[in-house]
Amino acid sequence: MLENYTVTDQSTTTGNIVPKVLTATASASNKTYNATNSASVTLTLSGLIGSETLGSTNTSTFNNKNVGTGKTVTVNSITLADGNKVA
Repeated sequence: MLENYTVTDQSTTTGNIVPKVLTATASASNKTYNATNSASVTLTLSGLIGSETLGSTNTSTFNNKNVGTGKTVTVNSITLADGNKVA
């Protein structure tokens, strides 16, 4: 029966690898008044696979420079870096 068929090897094909969604959770530190609206924020990233690691830096600000409680903090930018690379 096999003599009735010929199999042709397909040596290549195409596929897609799509980006994985990461979630960043921000936690702002309290600060003493210093005449600026700069904020210190720690980011926690979730959605990494296995032993993957990412480093991150961010620029964040309070909604204004005035003393207050429960103030809104905005993360203005996030930069990610490969946490597995050795410099």
